[in-house]
Parts: sequence; structure tokens; C-alpha cells
Amino acid sequence: MRIPDGLLVQWLTAIGWAFLLLWIFYLGRLNRRLTNQQFATLGAFVALQFILQILVIPFFGLPLAIGLTGIPLTVLILGYRRGLFVSLTASILSSFLIPGFFASLGINVLNSVVAATLALLPIRYIYKKRIAEGLKVNRKIVFLGAMIYQLVEGLAIVGELFLSGVFTSQNIFAFFMALVMLIGFIEAFVTIGIYRIIEPELLKEVYLGPRQSIRTLPKVLRDDRYKHLEFDPLGRFALIDTRSKILVTTAMITAVAISTELYQEILIFLMSFPLIFIYRPSIRFLSRIAIAIPFVVLVVIVVYIGFEGTNFSFALKLGFRYFVSITHSSILLESEPSYFELIEALRGLKIPSSITTTLLISLRLASRLWEDYSTMKSAIASRGAPLSFGITKSWGRVLNTYRILLSNLSNKGLKYSKSLNLALEERGFHGILNAPVEPFTSEGLTMFGLFTMTAIVVVLSKFWI
Repeated sequence: MRIPDGLLVQWLTAIGWAFLLLWIFYLGRLNRRLTNQQFATLGAFVALQFILQILVIPFFGLPLAIGLTGIPLTVLILGYRRGLFVSLTASILSSFLIPGFFASLGINVLNSVVAATLALLPIRYIYKKRIAEGLKVNRKIVFLGAMIYQLVEGLAIVGELFLSGVFTSQNIFAFFMALVMLIGFIEAFVTIGIYRIIEPELLKEVYLGPRQSIRTLPKVLRDDRYKHLEFDPLGRFALIDTRSKILVTTAMITAVAISTELYQEILIFLMSFPLIFIYRPSIRFLSRIAIAIPFVVLVVIVVYIGFEGTNFSFALKLGFRYFVSITHSSILLESEPSYFELIEALRGLKIPSSITTTLLISLRLASRLWEDYSTMKSAIASRGAPLSFGITKSWGRVLNTYRILLSNLSNKGLKYSKSLNLALEERGFHGILNAPVEPFTSEGLTMFGLFTMTAIVVVLSKFWI
């Protein structure tokens, strides 16, 4: 339920990013005085949302990422503003770790905010009133809220793709809305299953748990890693700071998003080769690109079928734009030894500390929760539980298996957040991770200036060619 890069018309991309920048600083200012326990809890929900987005379920033997959001559950439990704060943080985390969704981040966040406002805000009011009275909430309301949320977001996506000239076929529109309803049903089913598990905790005081050490302490609290700079054996290009890398990649993806001619996108793609030489990313960036190729082919096929006539060249062009975005994002992601360096650099780019701190905590919790999910999945599979949708298997049993898995995973996330709260307090944590941010370097700023000017020339070249 997210729009990939390269499909939107330029003015929609601009509207999305204008909203995103205002929304980031509004929510960052609104949540600037979070407590330790709130940071830990929000981090757990961000980690859970991220895992739901990358969750893969086999359909007829083929792995399929359904793309659940977890937003209805988060908004209903945490409230409108805190829930959307978690949703924004999870979207930023996903755009960093999943290449191909950075340029469309703004419009995807806008869709989630509109859908949550229209579908979940009234239900949240009823939910809050019942909880304040110490009464249980009718689970049908939770189910209905999740269904309506997916329907509203799906309609927004269809409208934006129609305005961008991607979908013109009524048959594709009907098929897409049927798919939205199916995803909405699965989202609602999972939401009600998770809610049933954590509902008892919502009707009583929060139990902080035993005082114990926790393995999920963020790396950023280990200040000794900042006492020296690590250079590569040749001593070259290690002075390119992380913030400059992020700005260069942002300039490249923005140029792709606002370009209109195929030759412009080819030139921006060719600019990735000197970046590979400068950044010297891990060889894993090739694996990221190889994994993304089937998705690029799928985008081309869907766009091609979405036309009433035949316009394969336009579909191929949009698929190539998506591929260029994936390439530049993959180079950035694999240019640093850890994702924590990228998140820490965001604070140096004036992203509110409440967002970057939550990102650091959620990234560590997501790693731990994913390990737990893999362990639980292997254990339940060894007991004969169905994990794959197929013709001869009961879909109800498969859904119930994943409901149990995700419910237990949510419960573990809340327990980790309580223990993490104690661990942070014991180490003197008071709301902001004040770790040093790597300063801008002259080499990094020079590279940013050169590549940005080149991208501007490429984009403006259509006016004199």
C-alpha cells in the first residue's frame, strides 16, 4: 500500500514533500518532551510496524510481501498524534532500509495521515472514552476501523496514480480495489488479533518489569566508538561524511522524480558509477539491486496493463525511473558499516531529535524482534502449523497461525520496551541521545556541490536542447 518511486507526476511529488517537511517538524516539536518510557514504547511500535511492512507470506509457493501497515492498531492504542508520530518514523525507517520508496515518501505519508484522520479519528474518540471508563472496547469497532483505513488509503493511491497517467483502465481499477479490500481484511484480522493480546495491559497500570540488563541497548550509547575515526587502508575517500552522502543521494533521487525525458534519467543513472568508486559500498548493494529487478519488471507489467491502449515505452520508462532510484538508494545504504550512522546523520541535518532517537531505538528493537519472529515461525512450523496459502489448505487456519505469531511478537515488543526503559534510566538517558554527529568535511561538501550542480544541469537541459 505504498507508491514506489518514479510513478507520480512531478507536482504530486512536490506536494508530498512540502507536506512531509512541515509534518516532520510539527510532530517533532509536538513530541519534543517524551519520557524514557514513551521513547521505549514508541520505538517498539515503530519496530513492529516495520516488521509488518516487510513481512513475507507464501502464496501458492511464491513469497509475497503483503505490506501491512500496523497504523490502525497504533493510532487506536497510542492516540492520533502519537500514532501518526510512530507511523512517520516507521515510514522514514522503511524509506532508508527499503530502496525505491524515497522520492514518494512524502505522498505516502500524506496518504496515511488523510486515511487516519478520516477513518480512525472518530473510532479513536469512542475507544478513548471506553478505556477511560474502564470498559472493554467492542472489537468489531477495531476491525471496522482497520478496514475503512485501508479502503480510504487505497482510494487515495488510485486517485494519485490516475492523475499521474499510470492507470486509465477500469478493469485495473476494479482489480486494484479488490486487492485493497483483501489487504484491508488481512490488516483488520491481524489488528484484532494483536489487540486481543495486549488489551489487558491497556486496562491496568503499566508494569515496568524486573530490573535486568537488556541486549537491545542502542549502539549509540557506547560513546567509545566516537573516540577515533576509522580510515580505509588506502586512506582515501573515508573523509566523505555521512551527511554529504545523504544529501547527494537526495539530490539524485529528486532529479529522477522531477525529470521528464528518458535521456535525463539515463544520465542520472550513469552518475551512480562514480559514486560507487567514491563510496566503495559493500558488495551487498549488488544483491539489493538484483532482488529489486523482479519488482521493476512487475511495475512495468502493471503500468502497461493499466492502459486502455498499448503504451509499452511509457511503462518501461517508469520502470527505469524506479530502477534508478533503487540503485542510488542501495549505494547509500551499503556505503556505511551500520545503519546507525545514517540515522545519526539525520540529526545533523536538523531532523527533530525525538524522531532520530525513536529511530535509533526502533532499529535495535526491530533486529531483536525479527530474530524472535524467525525463531517462533520455525518452532510453529515444526509442529505442523500451516504457513503458506494454497488451494488445498485452509486459508482461515493460515491466517490464524500468523495472527498468533504477530500477537506474541507484539507482546514481546511491549515487554522489551519496559525493560529497555529501565536500562536507559540506569545509563542516565533523559530523552535525547546526545552522541556526537560527524561534522561536514570539505571533501563531502565538494562532492555534494559537484553532483548537485550536475543534476540541476541535467534537469534543466530540456529547456535548451
